[in-house]
Amino acid sequence: SDPLLSNYDVIIIDEIHERHVTGDFLLEMLKQVIRRREDIRLILMSATINIELFSNYFNAPTIKVPGKVYPVRVEYMPIAEEDRIFSGDKLKELHQSIPSNERGDLLIFQSGINEISKLAEELKLYANYTKKCIISTNIAETSVTIDGIRFIIDSGKVKEMGYDIECGVSKLSEYWISKASAMQRMGRAGRTGPGECFRFYSENEFENLNDFAIPEIKRIPLESIILQICAFNLGNPRDFDFIEKPPIENIIHSINHLKNINALDHLERLTPLGKMLSNMPIDVSLGKMLIMAMFMGFVII
Repeated sequence: SDPLLSNYDVIIIDEIHERHVTGDFLLEMLKQVIRRREDIRLILMSATINIELFSNYFNAPTIKVPGKVYPVRVEYMPIAEEDRIFSGDKLKELHQSIPSNERGDLLIFQSGINEISKLAEELKLYANYTKKCIISTNIAETSVTIDGIRFIIDSGKVKEMGYDIECGVSKLSEYWISKASAMQRMGRAGRTGPGECFRFYSENEFENLNDFAIPEIKRIPLESIILQICAFNLGNPRDFDFIEKPPIENIIHSINHLKNINALDHLERLTPLGKMLSNMPIDVSLGKMLIMAMFMGFVII
């Protein structure tokens, strides 16, 4: 109802480096607002931002704000891939290697809930080896400052959305983190005092990590975002000004898929089915299945 955001003078987006597909979509919409409103200001923030990429995209100046960060010592502890899951024995080993007057709270980064649940159960037997132990996914990389964290254990892995060719749908898969993520994880121990970060991979593996995470828009099918472009009347999806444009063949493949399931007509306009799918935050094939089941009286949405 207010496409130019006339009630707002300043828009601030934090943790802009995370690069979810909805975030990239939002950036282009805001870029269109800026073209039409010279008085509005957009502030993008992150501790590990790809400054050149974002600055060039908006043709905007950059401001570096130094913060108070305590020193964090990094120790690489490369272990075999099959043994990379943290265990209670490793916690005991680390505990015994640290002088009693230097011990503190521990934050462990795991890739997913299954890994967290398994480790949490095992660590119950070793509760006396740390004051406080927090096990988290990459959600604790940013935005959260936990008082008392002295030690970080970094598995080097994260679960992100990817495309499963065999199933034909997006699903969570495990990947290596980026250097930017590794630095974010390390920094969790340097917020309120000096700390140590134990990386369960080698320095050589760290050097071979991507500088920044691969944008989600380059890892998943584009049907949902194309539906959004059409729903907001933002023009031809092939010409959409993404901050990092996905391969054109991926865009064309997704458009053809939407035509095949009757979400787009031959002129690439939204059909009634397409309008419904554009409001459903799930894979379009699953969305169509639910809609058809609803009309046939099998489910209630």
